[in-house]
Amino acid sequence: MESDPESANIAAFVSAWWLKYGNREVGTHDLRELAQDLDLGDGNERSQQVRLGKRLHRLRDWQLGGYRVVYTRDLKKAAQYKLELVGRDK
Repeated sequence: MESDPESANIAAFVSAWWLKYGNREVGTHDLRELAQDLDLGDGNERSQQVRLGKRLHRLRDWQLGGYRVVYTRDLKKAAQYKLELVGRDK
């Protein structure tokens, strides 16, 4: 999927996401603060949200450390995602 350091950063991001939001539906504006270790470029906040959205789009339906990133819907033209537990008791 990604290089080892980047994979570790993604796994840490997903774990932090689960701890903060559980399986609630969220958008990139909610998740950007948790993505500090992901390479989202040096742009402004909006640019980083767009890059995070593109990253989430690529990660959707992948199993990452016992979680799956799931696209749920667009809300006011902004994609919403949630995490699902995979291979564990829910």
